[in-house]
Formats: sequence, structure tokens, C-alpha cells
Amino acid sequence: MVLPIRALRAGSLQFTPIASKSCSCNPLADFAQPSPLYPFRLHASPQKPVTAALQSLRTTLHPIKSALRSAIIPRNTHRNSFLAFFGRIRRRQGYPSPICPRRPLTPIYRLAAVCTCLVFAAAAPAQRVNISSRTPQSGAAKFTVVIDAAHGGSDLGAQLSPTLNEKSVNLNLALHLRALLAAHGIAAILTRTSDVNIPMATRAGIANHAHAAACVILHATATGVGVHLFTSSLAPAPPSQAPAWDTAQSAYIHQSIRLSSDVDAAFDHTSIPTVVGQTFLQPLDNLTCPAIAIELAPKPSIGLASAKSVDNPAYQSAVLNAIVAGILQWQQDWSRQP
Repeated sequence: MVLPIRALRAGSLQFTPIASKSCSCNPLADFAQPSPLYPFRLHASPQKPVTAALQSLRTTLHPIKSALRSAIIPRNTHRNSFLAFFGRIRRRQGYPSPICPRRPLTPIYRLAAVCTCLVFAAAAPAQRVNISSRTPQSGAAKFTVVIDAAHGGSDLGAQLSPTLNEKSVNLNLALHLRALLAAHGIAAILTRTSDVNIPMATRAGIANHAHAAACVILHATATGVGVHLFTSSLAPAPPSQAPAWDTAQSAYIHQSIRLSSDVDAAFDHTSIPTVVGQTFLQPLDNLTCPAIAIELAPKPSIGLASAKSVDNPAYQSAVLNAIVAGILQWQQDWSRQP
């Protein structure tokens, strides 16, 4: 039984049956016969019979779909299976097709898409220019030195004199060394800039995070003479992606020895004696960069010149200038490394 659409819209419960007839197993042939529901015949073009028949079928079924939508289908259920099969109903006047295949982009969305493309097109060349401008930078711009003034705060260090503690001498040397390196265009990072006690792990973390090209750990002592240069006594080891904390310096032993050699050579041009050695020391063993420890001892008496203590300004200035000269030489060696 097929229900006439006009009877359904009128709300009548009287159904008018349509006489059945033999099926030709051809839907287009069956729809071509006139009926109360389909009063129009399909006129297929002999050149394009299928296309013309489908177009006429769409035109014929459109009133039925509209009637069903207004009669029994709620207003906002356009995703119903029946409507989803035939496509969305035209919602704008003047649309050329009774069945809207796909809604085009509105002008505001088109404008937004064009603006987005223009923004990306303008930003891409700017990025390429910035990258190319950073590429030719010299190695000096990346050369960073970390200076660690040992002890501090409650950790007094060695007692150099009745009124002088090691922590104060170390901090004074670190501050002056940073100023001298800055005068040569070398960036320097201090692990402490005041009288505070920084944990060893934090000191090593500052140097490792900075990816320093060199780390200088400053100490002072009242015993011995001259300057004592130390590197880690760890055995050399190949680089590792995840080095052990206590032996992190192992992969940089050879570079640290080269750094120590450059600083030692700079003291050859002074009257300050140097002693080169190896030691187990924190945070020296935890550093992932070339690192040395420099311990300042009193200057011995030479001839008529009397001995100078570690807090003598002239003596400290001569020591710091030699350290800077050694770091400048290491900068050239470091820039030639692969």
C-alpha cells in the first residue's frame, strides 16, 4: 500500500490504495507510468537516458521530501536518514538546484582562509632570513665560561689569616675574573655572586645547563706557593648520552687537560710558579664541560721582594690576567674543535 501525500497532509486516516501492476524490475520504467503520487512522466533523452531520468526523478521527488519534512519530521532533524539520502534541503532562495549538494564557503570564511594563507606566506621568508642571519655567527658568541667561587655562607673554607677566610678571597677573585673576561667579549656565569652557600649539585647543574666551553673553580690556601692547577683524576671515557653523575667529567678529561695546559703556559710569562696535578673534587667530577680547579697560594719571595699573601691586590691582578690569557688561548683551541 502506498499513501497519497495529500491525504497524509490533511490529517485524514482514509487511505487511497493505488492499483498494483506488474513490476518490470526497472524502477525508471515503473516511475514512468502516471499515478496519483507521481503525476508526471519521465521523458528521457535518447542521447543521455540515465542522466535525464535521474534529473527528472529528483525534480519529482522534491515535493514529496518537502511535504514529509513539514508534516512528520521535526524541524532540526536534517540528519534523518531520509534527508541524508537525498541531501540537504535548500535553505537559501535562488539556489539553482532543488537539492543542495554542499553548502559553499561564505564570504567571511573565504576572507579568513585568504588572510591565513597570506600570514603564513609572509612568516615563512622571515624565518628563513632569521636562521640565515644566525648561521654566520662566530664561535666567540657561543663561548661561555662558568666561574665557581668555592665555599660561601656557613662554609668558611680555609682560614687564611686570623681575619681572612677562604670564601671571601674566592668570591673576590670570581667577581674580578668575570669583569676581565667581559672586557674581552667573553660571557661569564658565576655560580654565586654573594656570600651564600650553594650546594655542590647546584653548582654543577648551573655549569652543565649553560653548556659552558670552560669551567673554572677557584680556591685559595695558605700553604704552598704560587698557583695550583688541577684537573679531575677520573679515567678518560667516551662520551655518553646519559653519563653517571659522579663520573660525568670522564668524557672531558682530554679537553680539561688541554685547558689546564693553556692556562699553565700563560703563567710562564709571569714570575708566578705553578703546580699541575689531578684530584678528586666536587663539583669538578660532576661537570660535563672542560673544567679545571685553580688554587691560589701565597707568592714566594724572590730576591729582595717579600712574599705576598693571597689577598694582595697586585698579586691577585697578576694571577687573574694570566688566567684570562690562558682562557683566550683555549677559546681559539675550542673554536677549532669539530
